[in-house]
Amino acid sequence: MKKITLYHGSPKRPGQTAFGVKGNTMPNITPGRAFFLTDDLSYATYFARNGVVSEFRATLDAVIDLHNEDNVFRLLAIYNQDRKILDGEGAWNEDLEGDIFDSVYRLLESPDVMRTILEDGFKAAFLPEDIEMGVASYAIIDNSCIEFVRILKEEKPSPSISIGL
Repeated sequence: MKKITLYHGSPKRPGQTAFGVKGNTMPNITPGRAFFLTDDLSYATYFARNGVVSEFRATLDAVIDLHNEDNVFRLLAIYNQDRKILDGEGAWNEDLEGDIFDSVYRLLESPDVMRTILEDGFKAAFLPEDIEMGVASYAIIDNSCIEFVRILKEEKPSPSISIGL
């Protein structure tokens, strides 16, 4: 099993502890809430938005490929029957929302889809990136395949300077 290095960018949000800071270094993955990693450090930095960039070591031997049409259409059928999705945004409507292949990460908002992926023996999903080509992104759905290594970057707030007039 080959281990690879992946990165996560987490912005700082008021009232929330940014992922990667002390005490918050293992994701809380629940059905409908995956944890996203990339092999590209600059891409993770972009998503951090001046927050925290963390490094992980991952063993990705059980990954479902969401570049594969058969996988996507099978999961889309499950997504479109998930009660959480139907009670919220509703089933995927290609006329309004476009091609599902432009937004496959949305499938992972479905608890039923994530449970199905886990039941099929997968721990992560390989995602196509339509924002920046050439970047490999993964949705981790079982944190047993990742290990937090370290914080690479944590932006400190700039001291405020006030000038009296």
